[in-house]
Amino acid sequence: MSEAAPGADFESFVLETLDACSRLAQTQAGDPHSAQDAVQDVYLNMYRRWEEISAQQGSLAAYGRTAVKRAVIDQFRRNKRTVIRHRNSRRRLRHGQGRHRRTRRLPPLPAA
Repeated sequence: MSEAAPGADFESFVLETLDACSRLAQTQAGDPHSAQDAVQDVYLNMYRRWEEISAQQGSLAAYGRTAVKRAVIDQFRRNKRTVIRHRNSRRRLRHGQGRHRRTRRLPPLPAA
């Protein structure tokens, strides 16, 4: 790390890897907003521990890619646990429990 600008190494790392990490997060998350959140969380955590991370042997870009993958998985797990309300009802539903019209059960077929 340079004496003149302590954050210069991190800033150059971010500029070099931002596009690749954003694309990776987008393909993993499928949602651009979740992908942006994951990348921001990763860079924030890396900035906080930059001296420790940059002193380790190995590729910083590989470390960043792995961190992005894990951040997307963590977001998915976090969102899976959230409780949502059904649009047309006051009852509470867990994620994925028939909250969309296209997931309603079809009526039974008449007996032949």
